[in-house]
Parts: sequence; C-alpha cells; structure tokens
Amino acid sequence: MVFACLRHRRFLEHLCPACERLVNGTVRAQPSLIKNSRLIGLHPAQCRNTLTLGRGSGKSVCGVRLDEHPGSGARDLSAEDLQRLLSLQERIIARLTPTDPPRVGDPMSISFFPDLISTAHLIKLTWPMGETYIPSQELAMLVEEHAALVVAMVQARRAGDTGANLNTVRAVPGDTAQCGALLLAADTLLGDRELVALRPRIRALAGEAFRTLPNHADKILRHEENSDTLVRASFHRMYGDVGRRRQRTAPSDPRFQIEEIPAYLPRDWYEFHIAPIIPDLPSLGRRATRLLRRAVSIRLAQLATAGTWHASAEFLGIPASGALHTLRVLTRELGESQLRSVFEDAVGEIAVKLGSAVGRVDYARRRRSLAKWRLPTDDWHALRGGLPKLGRGRTSTDPRVGSIFLWSEVTQGEHLHSPTLREHREAGEETTLLALAAGRCYSTDLHDSRLRLVQRLRIYAGLLAEACDQQAGLGVSVDEVAALEGSA
Repeated sequence: MVFACLRHRRFLEHLCPACERLVNGTVRAQPSLIKNSRLIGLHPAQCRNTLTLGRGSGKSVCGVRLDEHPGSGARDLSAEDLQRLLSLQERIIARLTPTDPPRVGDPMSISFFPDLISTAHLIKLTWPMGETYIPSQELAMLVEEHAALVVAMVQARRAGDTGANLNTVRAVPGDTAQCGALLLAADTLLGDRELVALRPRIRALAGEAFRTLPNHADKILRHEENSDTLVRASFHRMYGDVGRRRQRTAPSDPRFQIEEIPAYLPRDWYEFHIAPIIPDLPSLGRRATRLLRRAVSIRLAQLATAGTWHASAEFLGIPASGALHTLRVLTRELGESQLRSVFEDAVGEIAVKLGSAVGRVDYARRRRSLAKWRLPTDDWHALRGGLPKLGRGRTSTDPRVGSIFLWSEVTQGEHLHSPTLREHREAGEETTLLALAAGRCYSTDLHDSRLRLVQRLRIYAGLLAEACDQQAGLGVSVDEVAALEGSA
C-alpha cells in the first residue's frame, strides 16, 4: 500500500541496485514483514537477499547498503501523473494513520483496504476492461506491464492448461509505480463507494471475471472482509440462482443474528420498504405480498450467515418447495432489471433497521417453544364466548384455527407453514379450508364479532410470546386476556 515517499515526492525503490532482485519479494511464496528474517548480523539498511554462489559452494547474502545507493529516481512520469499518485498515497497513509478520537460511523473504516485490494485484483483479471479508469496512457502502460502476466495466465487456463498459476492474479506488482497506478485505477473505479453509482461500474468487470475464471472471481469478490456495498454491487443475483442451489452470498457484517429474523417479514416493515415496488410487478397479482415477505426474510438470513438460499429457508422453517418457488419467481420477475437493484437496496435498509432495533426477539426460540403447542380447546371456546354471529361451520368453530393464528402471531411466521397445518399435510389430510379460515383472521375488513375475536387472540398471543421469551410455562390465563381487553 505504500509505494511512494511523500517527503521526497518520488517512488520507493523496489530492486536492490547490486543483485537487482526485489528487496521485499516473497521467499518460497511466503510473504513476511522482514525478508529472510532468520538472517542475523545485518544492518537494517542492508539487502537481505540470498545469493547462490555456484554448484557446491552454498549461499551468501547480498548485504549491499541500500542507503548508500540513491537509485534511479524511478519512473519518468509527467508532473500531473506523479501528483495523482502522490495524492492517492497521501489518502492511503491517512487511512493507515490512527485518529484521535477514532473514526466513528465511517462506512469505509474497516473495508477501505479490502475493497481496494479486491478491486485491483478484479482489474487485473479482466484487463484491459479497467483501462477506462486510468487517467493517462502512461499510467495505463504501467498497469499493462503487470496485467499482461495475468492475461496470459487466463488465456492459458481457458485453453485447457490446468498448470497455469492462479496465484498470478493475486500477485502484487513488484514495481512501485505499477503498484501505484493499479491502486489508482481501483480507487477511481470504487469512487465514493455509493451503491447505486458503483453497481454499473463494477458489474461489467465482475461479469467478465465470472465468465473467464468463475471460481477465482468468486474468491476475490466474496472475500469476507469486503464491504457489503462492494459485494452487492458485484453480484447480479444476490438472492440466489435457480441453477445453482448451493450458491452462497457474502456476509454483510450485520448487527443481528439469524435467530432474530422473523420467517415472514412484519407487515409494517413490508408496507414501508417493499410495497412501493408492487405496482411494477403486476404479473404477481395477489401473490406479491406473500412471496416478497417470505423472500426478504430468507435474504436477511443469508446476510446474517452467508448461507445458501435453501439452508437459510430451512433454518426459518420454510419448506424447501416454498423456498424454491419463491426463488424461481424472484429470478423471473426481477431478473437483471433495475427493479432487482431496488429490491436489494430495500433489503439492505431493512437489515440496518433490524440491526439497530432495541430488544430484538429470538424468533428461533419461539418457534422451538411452540413446535408442539396447540391452543387448549377450553381457551378457544372462552375466547369466542359472548361473540355472536361468528359462524357455526366446521372450520369456524375449529380450535386449530386459533392454534395456527397464534403460532403465526408469536413467531411472526407465515400461517401456511405452521406446525398444525404441516402436521395434517404430512398425514395426507386436506388442509385448504383450514388454511383459508386461519388466513381470514388477517383480513383488512374484519368487523363486529370477528374483529373482537382477533383482538382477543392478539392479546393472548402477546402473553404467549412473553412466556416463550421468559422460557416459562406456556399456559395463558383467559381471565387475564379479558382484563386486558377491558382496559384497552
């Protein structure tokens, strides 16, 4: 990261003037802060390169005093190009210098260098596509000298030469001017690292990288220290790909755990962040709300764990068939459009909101607690007591409707995936009418007795949720429900 001396306004020397080898090159592919650190008795300014004297004669140390050889003054660049590189070096050194007080709230404080490094590797891997981010032909030629080695390796790999060394992609330029020019290109490409502006710049290079060396591109762009912004800008299907079920998503360093993610995005969060894109998805029709609320929860789980789409859905209790259907619909409807970017940005906003929420809920614990729980029949009848015109049909009076609704309320899960319905489906029973009856509890036009019943059920759900969180007994007093209803 340090390629120039700001005091003397010149590049650092990278070759020993005597042995003409890299002063800080790696030894047997093992980088270290001090080259050949086991050598003793050398002045700090002496070259530490070992030299082979000849057959049977062993090795010696170069030992030339580097401070006694002023060097060549490095590359002959224009004053404008030199200033560009020195300005970059100044910004980099500022990032390397601790501040007092430390930088707080700076989104690049942790990811500044990982993003810069990964982007530099991406430029080499896709050269000359990144040439457009280099301000002069002279600087572009410096990058060309190093990138040519990578391009040759890529071509060899595509021609079937499995022996081509992939480490070339990650190799650091030995020449300090080359290094500075490459970092300048990466810094220019990243810009202010604002997602919407970065996405079109980075995606062209990322697409080419995945086309030529997909596995290596994946390692570069999914590096665990990369910022979420770079990852989201680089990948065209953050939510997964139907053809690659095992595809993972890079972690975003969220401030929440997967256990704290509801399996069905809460209605108010959905209305604020996701509902605005519904008019652009007319083909989804009435399914839009259900599919998108489910999809956002799975995406949040991916961000929390860097897991696959299907593994994340499984943890949330979403059946594999439902997860696959949701994924297929998203892939078809959002595709590569700007709408997909809007969706991903909305998921990011929800992740920030969840991470900053106070008193987050362990929904996984609630799901475990209620996996075998069913609403007592006596409680169901008591909750319906004194409410006329509730209907006398088989499903209207079925306590399983209460069990499904209460599970959904307490766990913030989709009622279709409740243990009660799953249990009857696995037994081969018809559950359509039961699911419809439970779903009607969420209707927006409830009134009179049905509205009163749902209000009572929600009070009951609040008490049941407290019992789950406190890991206490799951018995709820209907009398307490009535008292709370009266006070409300």
